[in-house]
Amino acid sequence: TVSNNMVLQSDNTGTAWLLNNGTLTVNGTATVQQYILGSEYPDGNDQWHLISQPVASVESSSVFFHCYLKEFSASTGVYSDVGAGQTLNTIMKGYSVMYSYNPGFPTAKTLGFTGEINNGSYTYNLDNSGDAWNLAGNPYPCSIGWDEAEWTKTNIDGVVYVWDQSVGNFIAWNGTAGELTNGIIPPMQGFFVKANAADPVIGVTPGVRILQTH
Repeated sequence: TVSNNMVLQSDNTGTAWLLNNGTLTVNGTATVQQYILGSEYPDGNDQWHLISQPVASVESSSVFFHCYLKEFSASTGVYSDVGAGQTLNTIMKGYSVMYSYNPGFPTAKTLGFTGEINNGSYTYNLDNSGDAWNLAGNPYPCSIGWDEAEWTKTNIDGVVYVWDQSVGNFIAWNGTAGELTNGIIPPMQGFFVKANAADPVIGVTPGVRILQTH
């Protein structure tokens, strides 16, 4: 039980994480932070990050102020803007975000997700149209393991793809090998999976969470 407010802090040294195996009661507000590097407007290098919200519902403008926020369509293979003032309440949906700053302003931003922290079982219905690539995400403020038994992976390929900004490319894990070490997906990390048949679904339970720092 937290008497007042609780903040899981994040900065350039790492991301705080919480694996809740009991009953968490926060009498004030609970906020989960995510630190992201930015891109200088208008000529800086792009710094896109794939993310997923760790709380049940947020408002786009309050969390992503001074950011570009985009969602991905499997049917078209195109990113499109998420408008200001939108309620984001689809747990396990992934987004692409970039913080854009003017010269002389901070070069990084700490996103703050305030609300009920995700700790249950969740499913996300995917799309098998177009190229069938879907942007999903880790809904928890802790790491998850792609090889854990309690996933729902209905009509999707067994490979997960995570964008690695440090190398400027996707890294993958297929269950036995890949650049994504041991298939560990960091807290709030967005990731791509590919559908391969009708009615694809991805889902998690608390059993896929693992103890891993970042």
